[in-house]
Amino acid sequence: MVIFNWGRAMKKGLVMDLPIAVDKPKPSLAEKYCSRCRANHSVSAFAKHPNTRDGLQIWCTASTMEYRRERKRQKLQLKGLVPA
Repeated sequence: MVIFNWGRAMKKGLVMDLPIAVDKPKPSLAEKYCSRCRANHSVSAFAKHPNTRDGLQIWCTASTMEYRRERKRQKLQLKGLVPA
């Protein structure tokens, strides 16, 4: 395995000056699109999620609650506890 020594290469003039990456300020996220209700909502309408890029759920809180209610009713119907 060959290890490249940047310090030695720079001293010998083998490495050109590379542009330094400048951190751009991130745009403020004021709104987000809910993929379930297909509408834009303020960021406060979304719960946190650690595995997404923006740190928020993909569905708004209202859509998530609606889905949970529907799913719970469907499960109870399958078990025969709630009439269809």
